[in-house]
Amino acid sequence: MRFLADGPDIPDELLVARDAGRVILFCGAGVSQAEAKLPNFADLANMVIVNLGSALNSRARCLLEQATALEPLPGVGTLVATDRIFGLLEQEFETADVRGAVAEAIRPEPNANLDAHRILLDLATVRGVTRLVTTNFDLLFEACNSALRSYGPPGLPDPTSDREFHGVVHLHGRVDGAYRQAADEEFVISSADFGRAYLSIGWATRFIQSLLSRFQVLFVGYSADDPPMQYLLEGLNLRAGARSRLFALQSGEQSTAIALWEHRGVRAIPFDSSRGFGPLWDTLRAWAERARDDRKWFETVLKRAAPGPRYLAPHERGQVAHILSIGAGARRVALAAEPLNAEWLLVADAQQRFATPAPSYRGSEKLAPFDPFEALCLDNDPLPPPADPEDTFRRRDVPSEAIDVLQVIALDREGGAPRAGASVRGPPDRFYAELPPRLADICLWLRRSVNSPVALWWAAHQPGLHPSAIDNIQRVLLHESEQPSSSVKHGWRMLIATWADRRVDVDRRRYEIARRATREGWTYSLVREFAELYRPQLTVKPSLGIPHPLTWSEEGHPDQVVSVDVDFPRPYEGVSLPDEFVPYAVDCFRVNLDTAIALEQDVSGTERLYLQTSRESDGAPELSDDTYGITGPIIRFQKLMTRLAGIDPEATWRQIHSWPSRDEYVFARLRIWAAGAGLVTPDEAGQIFLSLSDRTFWGSVHERDLLYALRDRWVALSHDTREALEKRLLTGSFPWDIELPRELEEAIAHDRLSRLHWLSSQGVSFSFDATALIQSLRTAAPRWTEHAGDTVADSNDPATFWVGTDSRPDALLVMPLSEILRRAQEVGKLDIETKTEREPFRGLAVQRPARAFGALAHAARSGNAPRWAWTDFLTADTRPRDPLRMVRAIAALLHRLSSASLCEIAYPVSEWMNAIRDRLYSDAESVLPGLWGELLTAMRASEATERSRPPHSWATDALNAPVGKLFEVVMKDPAAEGRKAGVGFPPHWTARLEDLLGLPGDMRRHALVMLGFQLNWLFTIDPVWTKRLLLPVAVGSGPDGDALWDGILWAAPVPPRPLFKSLKAGMIERATERTRRREKTILAGFVLAGWGAAADEPLVTDTELHEVLIHADDEFRQQLLWELGRWSRDADSDRRHKVIPFFQRVWPKQRALHTPTMSSHLANFALGSGELMPAVVELVRLRLVPIRDAHLQFDPRGDGEGDHPARTYPAATLELLWVLLGEDASSWPYGIDEALELLAQAPETASDPRLSELLRRFAD
Repeated sequence: MRFLADGPDIPDELLVARDAGRVILFCGAGVSQAEAKLPNFADLANMVIVNLGSALNSRARCLLEQATALEPLPGVGTLVATDRIFGLLEQEFETADVRGAVAEAIRPEPNANLDAHRILLDLATVRGVTRLVTTNFDLLFEACNSALRSYGPPGLPDPTSDREFHGVVHLHGRVDGAYRQAADEEFVISSADFGRAYLSIGWATRFIQSLLSRFQVLFVGYSADDPPMQYLLEGLNLRAGARSRLFALQSGEQSTAIALWEHRGVRAIPFDSSRGFGPLWDTLRAWAERARDDRKWFETVLKRAAPGPRYLAPHERGQVAHILSIGAGARRVALAAEPLNAEWLLVADAQQRFATPAPSYRGSEKLAPFDPFEALCLDNDPLPPPADPEDTFRRRDVPSEAIDVLQVIALDREGGAPRAGASVRGPPDRFYAELPPRLADICLWLRRSVNSPVALWWAAHQPGLHPSAIDNIQRVLLHESEQPSSSVKHGWRMLIATWADRRVDVDRRRYEIARRATREGWTYSLVREFAELYRPQLTVKPSLGIPHPLTWSEEGHPDQVVSVDVDFPRPYEGVSLPDEFVPYAVDCFRVNLDTAIALEQDVSGTERLYLQTSRESDGAPELSDDTYGITGPIIRFQKLMTRLAGIDPEATWRQIHSWPSRDEYVFARLRIWAAGAGLVTPDEAGQIFLSLSDRTFWGSVHERDLLYALRDRWVALSHDTREALEKRLLTGSFPWDIELPRELEEAIAHDRLSRLHWLSSQGVSFSFDATALIQSLRTAAPRWTEHAGDTVADSNDPATFWVGTDSRPDALLVMPLSEILRRAQEVGKLDIETKTEREPFRGLAVQRPARAFGALAHAARSGNAPRWAWTDFLTADTRPRDPLRMVRAIAALLHRLSSASLCEIAYPVSEWMNAIRDRLYSDAESVLPGLWGELLTAMRASEATERSRPPHSWATDALNAPVGKLFEVVMKDPAAEGRKAGVGFPPHWTARLEDLLGLPGDMRRHALVMLGFQLNWLFTIDPVWTKRLLLPVAVGSGPDGDALWDGILWAAPVPPRPLFKSLKAGMIERATERTRRREKTILAGFVLAGWGAAADEPLVTDTELHEVLIHADDEFRQQLLWELGRWSRDADSDRRHKVIPFFQRVWPKQRALHTPTMSSHLANFALGSGELMPAVVELVRLRLVPIRDAHLQFDPRGDGEGDHPARTYPAATLELLWVLLGEDASSWPYGIDEALELLAQAPETASDPRLSELLRRFAD
C-alpha cells in the first residue's frame, strides 16, 4: 500500500505485522543523516582521518581518496569500503583513539532535528512498548525519549523475552553521553570488528537470528552496499525464494532495488529518490500517524472512499483495497456505521478492474467505450496491454500479480485458512471450504450492500457466490426492514435461484442416459432423468448495453440492472423412448411445461408469454424443438403427444382434458394444435375453437396456428359449429383498449378482413358471400390491403433474410434537376415491411448518369456539394466505365467547387480516383495533374487534426482515409512498375508522394504509414530518396515516427540487409518502449531475425540483443522467447542450432530478470524445446526463481498427444521444478501432481531427495 502517490509501496504483510507488534525497525546511518545531518560513512571516515591527523600518505587516507573519486554505480552502489579504512586506521592509531574520534565526529548539533527519529520511534511502539534496533552509535533515539532503555554489546537483551526486550538496541555499540568515547565493550567499526560480530564469533548474527525467529525486520536508512548490511546478510546466509522476513527500503528503480537485495534473501521496497528522500520520509510520517491512531486512519480513508472509487487516485484506491485485504480492515468495513459504497466491489474484484472496455447505449445513442481500468485500477496494478486492432474481441486477461481481495490471499493463509476452495465469488465447485474471517467480514459488507443496484450488477457477473454470502443476502431479503427496491430485490431472488439450479452438461448426461438404457434397459427413474435434461432454468446476466455502473450517477441507475430470462436446455441429440414409457414421459414433460410457465411468469411478473408458431408450413419439414423460448418445449410436447395418440388414445384424451381451459398461452396453443391435428373428435375440436377467449381467438399470439387449425378441420366440423364460428368471425373482435371510436372500428374491421380473406383463399367455404362481405368491410378499414390478408398467417419464427436494394430511379426521372436531390433524400430510406433499402439516386447515377451529374452541377452552382449524393454518384459501379467526356466533366465540376466543399467530399473523390486509376494513366491521363493539384490544395487548406496516436493504429486509419486511396492511385502509375534495384523513381512520381507527405497533421501520418508498408520496395528501387525523406522519420519519435513504424510493422517482412542496418537504431529504440502487443511480436521477430542472420556478419550482435533484452519489458522478452521457441521446435530449421548459443551468450543474467513471471516463461520455453530441453534447463536454471500461480505447459503442443516432459526428460524436469516450486505449495501451478507422479515412477528421479521434499510440500 502507498501512503503517497510517489512513495514506496509498503507490503500489506508488513503493515499488518507492525500493527501486531511483530516488526522490528532496523535503523542505519541514513536515519541520522536525514534530519539530524550526521555524516555518512565516507564523510565520517574523512572526519576521523582529519581529527586523528592521519599521515598524508597513509594507506587509510589514500584508500579513501581513491574510493570517493569514483561515482556510485547504478545497481552497485558506492565503492567506499569504510570498514577497511577504519581497519587501516586501527593499525595506525590506538583503537580507543579511533573510537573516540568516531564519537566526536558524530556529535549532533545542539538543535539537531530529531523528527526522523521520532517518526521511527512511533512506528516501533506498539501498545506502549518500544522495540527498535540500530547500528548507529549516536544516542539520538534516546534524546527523543529519555525514558527509553538502551542496550549495547555485549549486554544485549534476549529478543524472545518480552520482559527483557524493549527499548533501543545499539547492535554495533554506542557512544557515551558526552560523545567522547565508546560506551560499550564492542564498537563495530573496522573490518576486524565486523568479522568478529558476524563471522568468527558471530554474536551479532546470533542476535539477529533470534530476532528473526519471532519478528519481521524492516531495514531503514541502509544501502545494500553499506558495510553493516554486507556483513549482516553474509552472516545470515539467506537464499532467494525463501519466505521473506526481511524487508529493506531502497532508493532507485524497482529492478535496481531487486538486484541489490533480493539475492540476499531480503525483499526490497523501492522508492524514487530522484527528487530527494522526501517521499520516503513523508511515507514513514504517514505510517507513523497510522501507528499512533489506527482507528482515525481507517476512518479517514473510509470517509474519503464514501463517494466511490472514481473520485480517488490509484494509490488512494490502493489504501481501500489494503483495508479490505487485512482482517482488521475488513472487520471495520463490516461494522462501519455507514456501509462502504458498493462500487468498491468493482475495485476488490480484479476481473472487474481488468474488464474489457465495451460500448454502451443511452437509448439509441451509442456511447464511447468506458474503460473500467482507468476508474478502478490500483497503484500497483500492471497496465493492461493496448487494444489490438487485429483482434477487437480479445478479452483482457487478469495478470497473475493483480490482487483480488475477494479470494484467499497470503495474509489469510497465515491464519490457517485452506489454500483453495475459499473465495467470496467463483464457480460453485470451489466453495467446499469455510471462508476465513476476513472474507466472512467482506460477506457481511456485501450483505449491507444488497440495496445497491451496483452490488446486484456486480453479482450478476459472477458464476456464483459462497454459500455464506448467499445466506447473508437471503436474510436481508427475508427479515430486514430496509429491503432493496422491488426491481433489485427481484433481481437478487432470480440470481440466487439461478445459482442454486446448477446443471451438468446436458450432452454428457444424455450420453450417460443412452448408455445406461442400452446396457440396463429403460426404467421410470431413467425416464425422469431424461426429462430432467429438458427442465427449464433461470438465467441472470447484466442487462445488455447499459452503461458501466461508474457512469450511473450522472442520470441514475437503469431500471433493469440485470436481465432475467428462462433457458430451455436440450441435448444435441435426443433419445428414442420405447412405446411403453411414452405415457410416463408425457407426464414428465408436462411438468416441464408447468415449470416453464411458472418461471416465465416469475421473470415477467405477468401471465403474458411470447410464443412463436408451433405449426409448420404446408409441405415444410416439421419444426425443430430448439425453437426460441418456450415454443421449443411446446413443439417437443406436441411430438410426444402425437406418439401417445398412436399408442394410447385414452391416455391422450385424459391428457388433453387435463389442460387448464383458462390458460391463454401454452395450453391454449396446445388445445388449438390438438383440435387442428385431429387428436380430438370434430365436435371436441369445435368446442375448443368456440371456447377460446376473445383475446386468444383474435389476438396475434395464436393467429397463425388457429387459422391453420380452422382450415384443416373446417370440413369435418358440424353445420352448427361452422355457423357459430362464422358468426364469431363476422361479429367478434379483440378486446381492444382504444377509446377513439374511429380507430377501434378500423382495427376490428382489419382483423375480420385478414382472417376472412386468408380462410377464403385457403379454400374454406362459408355460408355467405365472402367476397361481397370483404368488399363491404373495406369501407371501415380503407388502409387494409390484400397483402395484409395474404400474410396474416405467415410464420413469426425468427428468420435471417437479406435486405434487398431498390435503386430504381423512376421517381427522379421526370422532375426538374433542382428537385432531384431533395426528392432522393425523401425516398431513400429502409422499408422495413418489404425489407428493402431504397437508393434512387444511386440508381440514377448508374442508369442516367448525365441526369444525376446535372443534379450535382445544379447544386454546385449554389455552393452545395452534399456528401451523400457525391458518394452515391462517384462510387457507383459504372463510374470506371464512363465515357472520357464524363470523366473530364466530373473533374471539371470538382475543380469548380470551393476548397472547403472539395475537402468535405475528399473521401468519395479519392475513392473514385482509385476506382479509375488505370484510366488516369491511359485515356484520362490529362485529368490527373489538375485534379490531383486541386484536391491536394483543398486538403492542405483544411483544418489539421493532431493525435499523438489513434486508439487502434495509423494503418487502420489510413486505409479508411482519402490519403490511403490517393496513395493507391500513385502506386498504380506504370512509370513506377518493373524498375530495377537502385535506378530510382521518376521525379513526377516521387513528387506526388511528397505532396502526400506535405499534408498537415494526421493526413501526413496516413501517408507515412502507407509508405512504411512499402518501405522495403521503396528502399530497393530508390535508396537515395528513401534515405532523404523516410529514414530520418524512422529514427525519430512522436506521431510521425509512430506512423511510419506502424506501416513497417504492418507489412511484417524482415527488411533487407542494407535497410535493416538503417532501421536498426529505431527498431531497438521501439523494442524498449511500450508498444502494442502485435507490434512487440513483430519487433521481436525482426530483432531475433537480425541476430540469427549470417554468422560472419549478423545484423544484430550478441551484445546489441543482450542490451535490448536488458532494457525491454517482460512483454517483449516473452515475445522474443516465443519466436525463439519456434526455432527450437522446428527440427528442419537451420536456425535451431542457435538456441543454445542464445542462452549461452545473449540471455541476460541480470537479477532484474529473475522474476516469477519471467521464470515461468523461461520454464515453458524449456518444457517445449524437445530434445534440447536438458541443455536449455542447464543454461537457464540459475536464472529462475520460484513462481507463483503461474501456468506450466507440460503439453506444449496443446493437443494432449505429446509426451510429458517428466516422462521423456525426468532429470531435467526435476531440476526445473526444484527451482520453480517454492515452499508454499498453494501457489504451485496446475498439473504439478501429474508431473510429480511421473517423476516418482522414473528410475532417474524416484530416489532423488529433492523429489521427496517436493512431495512433502505438496502433501502439506
